[in-house]
Amino acid sequence: MLVDKTSGHNPYYIKPYSQQLKEEAAPKDGAAQENAAYQVDISADTMLINAKTFKNIDASQLRALTPEEMQAKREEKESQESRTVWGGTALEACEYDYELNHPSNEVLIDGETLISWAIQMHQNDKAAENAGNLNRLSGSLDKALSKFLNVYEKITAGGASSFREYNLTFAAMTFEAETRTNDQKAANRIERGQFTNAEYQQAKSYAQNLQQKAGVFVLVNLGTSSQRFETSIDSSYNNSLVKVGIKELGFMAEHKEAESIWVSAIQGKYHNQGEIVQALKNRGLSDTAATYTEHLQKAVRGKVYTMDNVLNNNFTRETGALWASSTGFNGREVSDTNYQKLQQQAGIENGSNLTYSVRELNRALNQAIEDNNNLYHAPGSRAPVSWRILDDGSVIRTDT
Repeated sequence: MLVDKTSGHNPYYIKPYSQQLKEEAAPKDGAAQENAAYQVDISADTMLINAKTFKNIDASQLRALTPEEMQAKREEKESQESRTVWGGTALEACEYDYELNHPSNEVLIDGETLISWAIQMHQNDKAAENAGNLNRLSGSLDKALSKFLNVYEKITAGGASSFREYNLTFAAMTFEAETRTNDQKAANRIERGQFTNAEYQQAKSYAQNLQQKAGVFVLVNLGTSSQRFETSIDSSYNNSLVKVGIKELGFMAEHKEAESIWVSAIQGKYHNQGEIVQALKNRGLSDTAATYTEHLQKAVRGKVYTMDNVLNNNFTRETGALWASSTGFNGREVSDTNYQKLQQQAGIENGSNLTYSVRELNRALNQAIEDNNNLYHAPGSRAPVSWRILDDGSVIRTDT
């Protein structure tokens, strides 16, 4: 696990949910200690909001509620309303309610976003360094991170081989960064009973098996913080990084008779779950197809997400955030003109699936660990800059 060398802070750490609740309930520094549990905000705005939620409770009753009791009543009311909207079970309504009303209970930026920001920060710092506003990195670190500068020009000059190599590099870096944050997310959700540690370990193990056979990185998709069942098989970096739901991987692991279908799905040969079901039938695996369809029905969430949605909604395909941060345009828009230009120059059609050998994947992953660590630590590796304001108001550096 990566730990900041200077502060000891782990940027990926998520506090267990139970600990978060205890801290939220604990009195804050400087707050009144007497009757702390009953310190309720009864401002006009708050009372108006509460009045809309609790139409049958008067103001005096509201003032008597502890924060926990008020939250419980609000959740009960909103859960009742969401059951009406969803047309589903109470469990589904509560899960949906939790996702809408508790977005801060699992606060963690995903690994891809973290490493994307790190690349952008390095580019900005390099520009500041060139302008004389920052000190230089050490020669070895500066050289190691030079690959993330002027990427568009490098790929334009290098052609297809350069595009393919950068695509693998970005997929590996994202996989490595997401794996770190995934383990922390999983620990939090295991504690909440969303799935078991055995299920998570099985999913990770089978993802590794599929990765070796499909020639792409395979990552466990944990879905959202309240989502118990993720059926989509989503990809990025020209299908070189594929995210598969934990329950989905569990089913695949238990039905290895259809492994060739699962491998094809990971390689991007099917657009949705309906095509996978049909492929199972075409292969003569009718019993597996029926069991798989039954398995997919667990993803149905009332009228909002029906079985038709489960089967026919196409899997998500994205460009990848590191393409965006490294080349200076919005890589999440697959139709982006600049990105298509890079693909065309490399002789790669938009929507192509790039696969790699096991040796290439392993090599890229080992390099990704080093690249990500270098990017995370680069900002703190520069000697500080000292400035002095002269009597005439001009500013000069005093550390050079």
